[in-house]
Amino acid sequence: MKKITILGSTGSIGTQTLDVIDQNKNEYCVSGLSCENNVDLLIDQANQYKPEAVCLSGAEHSDKLEANIPENTRIFYGQQGLIELATQVPADTVLISVVGIAGLLALEACIKNDIRVALANKEALVCGGRVVRNLLNQKGAKLYPVDSELSAIFQCLRNGFDTESVNRLILTASGGPFRDWEKAEIEQATPEQALKHPNWNMGAKVTIDSATLMNKGLECMETRWLFDMPPEKIDVLVHEKSIVHSMVEYTDGSVMAQLGVTDMRQPIQYALGFPKRFGAPAGFLDFTSLNLTFKKPKAENFPCLGLAFEALKDDGGSSEVVLNAANEIAVSRFLKGDFLLGGIPKLVEKAMNHFGGQKLTDTGAIIGMDREVRAFALTL
Repeated sequence: MKKITILGSTGSIGTQTLDVIDQNKNEYCVSGLSCENNVDLLIDQANQYKPEAVCLSGAEHSDKLEANIPENTRIFYGQQGLIELATQVPADTVLISVVGIAGLLALEACIKNDIRVALANKEALVCGGRVVRNLLNQKGAKLYPVDSELSAIFQCLRNGFDTESVNRLILTASGGPFRDWEKAEIEQATPEQALKHPNWNMGAKVTIDSATLMNKGLECMETRWLFDMPPEKIDVLVHEKSIVHSMVEYTDGSVMAQLGVTDMRQPIQYALGFPKRFGAPAGFLDFTSLNLTFKKPKAENFPCLGLAFEALKDDGGSSEVVLNAANEIAVSRFLKGDFLLGGIPKLVEKAMNHFGGQKLTDTGAIIGMDREVRAFALTL
């Protein structure tokens, strides 16, 4: 049985990973679990799966946690504890699904310690792309993507990483709630309107990113660094049904597409078990009911996507870190009612203009820039 450590076990990806483990009890067991502050659910998970260790990354101590988990379970605390859980507790795979820059630090530590990683944290590659790619090349390590679009590309590539004959990597986007709206209408959209996604039930931040297509821009950044592909070979198409999760176009004109039921458990299961496949966690497609259409996203309606591609060209520079941090603050302020949807790309662009042109060569510089941008974005 393969041992799995889950960083972020109480979140959506974490709980679905545990569901995958439940469906494959002869294949996997849990060696470590972590959360930021959801102590009650972490206690429930610890008593159900009896891991070797747990971590509460958002606190330095918890009497409640220590009093209510199995007797021999080790406990780690804080951000350093998260890294210790990932690197000191034996595991065949560490699944990183924590939110934010903490995912980058955990990923860096795992690569340096030759630990297999299933990655479900955007910031690790969006903010640390060049640093992570250099480290992967140095160590000869590989990451196994959990994000559905990146998993689709991974599944379409021979051996998962062979990009030698690739002409384009094509990510598909649902188009979000405003895919049929005009530019002026989108700019005046309210949080209530932006949170009504036609296909998915997601958290508020991801749903707003889908409404602006920033989520697709961030995925393009992940794609660039995970597969070591130049930005000009990465493209986006709007596919409203979310059945084709992404495609690979080869130099001979052949296209490989990964289709499947819209359920995150499939890419989670594939990342944990690669190259082996197990039973379908969410059923099978009915091909007789499929109607697949694709179209280019309207650049003028979704400026966040254009800003992301602009940041993509800044190899190893500050633009990706700035875009990610400014967007997080902009989305938070939008949800609080500080401005309408059109204010998000405006704030992001101002931050990129203010902080552009800097080189970030290590995680310390990346974290420092992230903090500086967030403080600046709050003042705009």
